[in-house]
Amino acid sequence: MDVRLDDTVRVVTDADGTFEIRGVTPATHQIAFSRVGYEPKSYPLPISDSDQDLFVSVALERLPPNLFSVRLRVEGAVTDAISGRGVRGVRVQLDTANRAVTDTRGMFEIRELIPGPRRLRFTRIGYLPKSLELPLDWTNRHLFVTVALEPLPVELEPVVVRGDTSSTMVRGRLAEFFRRQRQYAAWGRFLTPQDIERRNLFRVSSLFYGVAGARVDDKGTVTFREGAAGTREPLGRRCSPAVYLHGMFLSGGIRLDELARPEDLAALEVYRSSLTTPLELARSGTCGTIVLWTR
Repeated sequence: MDVRLDDTVRVVTDADGTFEIRGVTPATHQIAFSRVGYEPKSYPLPISDSDQDLFVSVALERLPPNLFSVRLRVEGAVTDAISGRGVRGVRVQLDTANRAVTDTRGMFEIRELIPGPRRLRFTRIGYLPKSLELPLDWTNRHLFVTVALEPLPVELEPVVVRGDTSSTMVRGRLAEFFRRQRQYAAWGRFLTPQDIERRNLFRVSSLFYGVAGARVDDKGTVTFREGAAGTREPLGRRCSPAVYLHGMFLSGGIRLDELARPEDLAALEVYRSSLTTPLELARSGTCGTIVLWTR
């Protein structure tokens, strides 16, 4: 059986139907169960600070044999929430195997889907990511969805650097990046476009390979382990860092490869622990912070 938590963590039950998910942060999560030939189930799963171990039991009902071969189709349109125009180049992802990119009109189509609980994700540089739950079952073989993406309020003035032998002044989009680079050089990791280009990588998440305390899964999600940031604190729990784009907080647990490509990046800030994250970027329930700046 396939078990998904918030559509970011996936495990498969073993021979006796049991499963285990570790490192889950206190919050209300969405857990979903599915298997070919069975009616899928999903429901909210609240987890509090006092829950050390939580046991979940679920029973799936078998579907009639003639429904095993049902294939579904999802079509849709993605528009700009302000202008109402179709947005080209939006990445639409249903899971690791089913994805599409919107055309010049903002339209997309994904075919040959099997019934089951699904979360559809929409990402594009310059817009806030969005996701929605899809009722994919044998009664809805063809779905059409419409999604409006909110543009990010990005300051577009160019970077201006003036300086002499004693001082440097930076203005523009990357002013905050250079300010924190000077102020928190001992606590964070700062990558410039030259640093990123030298690595010649295909995925943003690959920038975190070899970073102490960081782990990258096959979906491009980065997690840190508390205490692994050059401090004297013992290693603790592993959880998701807060993610910012152009200084705007998005959320924790975002798949970085859906958010940007290496060639899109103008700069990158990495703080590997909540203990070393600048106060202005700190978010409760996260381990460290990642700040992306695009061109």
